[in-house]
Amino acid sequence: MKTISALLLSVFVVTSHAAESKVVDVKAEGFLREPLTGAVVKVPILAAIISEGDFKVLSGTREAFACVYLGKGAAAEIVTALKKAPRWAAKAKEVGLETSKDLLDLTSFSDGSIYGLKFVFSASEKGAESHVEIEMHDFETSRVVTIRLELEQVPKLIEVFQKVPVVFEEYKVQQAKAEQLQ
Repeated sequence: MKTISALLLSVFVVTSHAAESKVVDVKAEGFLREPLTGAVVKVPILAAIISEGDFKVLSGTREAFACVYLGKGAAAEIVTALKKAPRWAAKAKEVGLETSKDLLDLTSFSDGSIYGLKFVFSASEKGAESHVEIEMHDFETSRVVTIRLELEQVPKLIEVFQKVPVVFEEYKVQQAKAEQLQ
């Protein structure tokens, strides 16, 4: 796991277009199916501030990595949407529902490609099993990486996105201090 986290952070540093960034110090974990081997692997889901409140979400492995850029208000929208998942899971279990339904679609279409994030709630086995899928549409590579998030990890992912504005404020303070060095 530490190897994957280190790989993600190294890829993050290499692919960053921002001069400076600040990684949110909380991460959630999900699962993805490796495209080459078909193996299911655990991967971290990270967020990093890039500028003026914009941030990016990173996850995956060397073979299936995605980085998605989002604007200021997206973190709050994501938190609101993710908070629905446990309620929907309880309701699906109560009524024996098998379904797949969008929690939030933050994808856009540009230059013939889709980019952004999409959160999908799924219930199966007559509502006994539920999870959230995160479809990450990487703008630069047009790659789509789908991360399966067990319901137990939803609160941790909520925490990641709740920290985005806090980390942005820390980032602004550090930027102001850095400007004093000129």
